[in-house]
Amino acid sequence: MNHIACGIVGLFLGICVVLTGTVGISMNSFFFGILYLIISGICAILVTNVFCTKCPIKTSCVHVLPGFIARIWPEKKGPYTTSDLLLTIILFAIIILPPQVFLIAYPGLFVFFWICMILAAICSNRFLCPDCKNQFCPFCRK
Repeated sequence: MNHIACGIVGLFLGICVVLTGTVGISMNSFFFGILYLIISGICAILVTNVFCTKCPIKTSCVHVLPGFIARIWPEKKGPYTTSDLLLTIILFAIIILPPQVFLIAYPGLFVFFWICMILAAICSNRFLCPDCKNQFCPFCRK
C-alpha cells in the first residue's frame, strides 16, 4: 500500500474515532459531546506541537495534515524527552478514554470505535513505521 494513502487512511480512522466518541457522548449530553469534540481537536493540535515538531521528516509526513500543522509551530530539534512522550500519551488518553464511559452503553458504537483504533494502529505499525526515517520516534525500527 502506498505510504501516503496509508497515512491518510490512518488519519481518517482517527477522525472516525473522535466522531464516534462525539456521537456516543452526545447521545447523553449534546453539550458534553461538543465539548469533547473541541477538546479532542485541541489535543490533536497540541500533539503536533509536542511530538511532530521534533520529527525530522515532517515536511514529507505521510499523515499529511499533522506534518503541515507541525510546520506552523516553531521547530524543535533533538530526541524526544520523557516529558514529550508522557505529554503525547496524556493527550491521546484525553482523546481515547472519556468516550468509553458513554460508548459502553452503545455496543455498536463501542465496537466501531475500537475497530477504527486498532486498524489505525495496525496501518501505522505495519505500513508506515518500517520505512519511517524519524530516528527519534520510539516506534522507529531502524
